[in-house]
Amino acid sequence: MKMKLFYPMVERESIIVNKMSELAEHEFGIALYCETCDRLEEVDPNDWLQQGLPDISYSEMGFKCGECGEKGQKQIYPLVDGEMEMMAH
Repeated sequence: MKMKLFYPMVERESIIVNKMSELAEHEFGIALYCETCDRLEEVDPNDWLQQGLPDISYSEMGFKCGECGEKGQKQIYPLVDGEMEMMAH
């Protein structure tokens, strides 16, 4: 006997996360990976804003590695209990 599975769609409101304040509001952070140094650096939007840095569009920002100065690859992660929740690749 075959069973038919039904998964109802859950309607969710879309969120917009273009600026640092929007990342902070929705509890996301930015991880920057430097391929040259093979290291990961975290940017917490809350810390960014508390330091008085501009509420910029993170996608347009060219973040650089704090060690070698090379451009980092940006990844957005959810914050869990205020900490970055790293996802497995």
